[in-house]
Amino acid sequence: PQVLLSAVGSEFKPKASLPLTIRAPGGSIVGLSAVDVSVYDVTKKAPKTMERVLRRIEQSDLGCGAGAGKDNVDVFELAGLTFITNANIRASQNPDLTCDEILRSKRSIDLDAEIQKM
Repeated sequence: PQVLLSAVGSEFKPKASLPLTIRAPGGSIVGLSAVDVSVYDVTKKAPKTMERVLRRIEQSDLGCGAGAGKDNVDVFELAGLTFITNANIRASQNPDLTCDEILRSKRSIDLDAEIQKM
């Protein structure tokens, strides 16, 4: 099955609405992911931007998630991710997340080696 995504325009200002059209066959499951290009913008003005992003991600990995959670919010939280949306979903019930049981080891990435590759 083919999924088509279209947007009017290619550049958008912060806080501007982004009209998207998604066309897919009935019964399709479509997921969207977006990353602002500023995340990849490692310039001379801010040479450690990506390093800060990667270190923040590393800090938020709780090592809890074995792949599932009790609901959609739990899946993201257990993976150490923050999901920001204006959709109608419940807020986290536990702002100070900790693991009662480690279900998997934390990501085994050598962050310093990855930063040197950039």
